[in-house]
Amino acid sequence: MKGGPSEGKLREGDVLESVDGTPVTDLDQVSKALQTRKRGDTVQVAVRRADGAVTVPIVLGENEGKPVLGISVGQVPADPKVRIGFGVRQVGGPSAGLMLTLGIIDLLEPGDLTGGKDIAGTGEIAVDGAVGPIGGISHKLQGAKRDGATAFLVPAANCTEAKSSPPDGLQLIKVDDLDGALAALADVREGRPAPSC
Repeated sequence: MKGGPSEGKLREGDVLESVDGTPVTDLDQVSKALQTRKRGDTVQVAVRRADGAVTVPIVLGENEGKPVLGISVGQVPADPKVRIGFGVRQVGGPSAGLMLTLGIIDLLEPGDLTGGKDIAGTGEIAVDGAVGPIGGISHKLQGAKRDGATAFLVPAANCTEAKSSPPDGLQLIKVDDLDGALAALADVREGRPAPSC
């Protein structure tokens, strides 16, 4: 990520193998490997590149109180010639996972997932479709309302915090997983009650 701790040290396309000797194969494992660290700590990140394997020291940064490498982690596509770009800038961490997934589905499926309504949301998405909690939910709710959203998809684990200071007129929709998010969008689109926080 531009300006992040790994800029100029790690490269797009590097395959993460381990963080401080702990093997990592997905984003959760990267987060777990960093959870006992803090901003300013140096970690050894082992990566595999086209020109060989290297271990790179990275001085950790911080985002929302959590240590970060300043990278976006994704799965290696089955066909390395296939590249998907989102054009998303200044997104730190996995908070946009659910919404990016819904955006892809919206592009691939006929019709409009939201029925033309302005719906915002957040949440980390796991390989099995589970929607995980994120940090800074109150700020995201305020930003969504400011930008015209009428409903917000809230990870179930963030519902208590979201209900503590919801913006007026913003419907809080509780989601546990991708299927639930799709069902909730269908409810909103068709004018049915959606699961709420």
